[in-house]
Amino acid sequence: MVFLYPITMDLKDLPFKIGMQYENWEFDLEPLELAEYYDKYSYIKTDISKILDFDLEKIYLYFKLDILFKI
Repeated sequence: MVFLYPITMDLKDLPFKIGMQYENWEFDLEPLELAEYYDKYSYIKTDISKILDFDLEKIYLYFKLDILFKI
């Protein structure tokens, strides 16, 4: 499905859920920081531009041992 206008999402509709695996988004992420205890990535797809009517500039996903623990 292709959207031609920005989508406003509710928090429950986000594709990211704490505890999910890195491999769910590995082709949609750009590494930013690879630290000793976690890895920080930027979500590079543009399919999410608003959450609860707030405009988004970036979405950062934090993984520890390939498990999402912070958005």
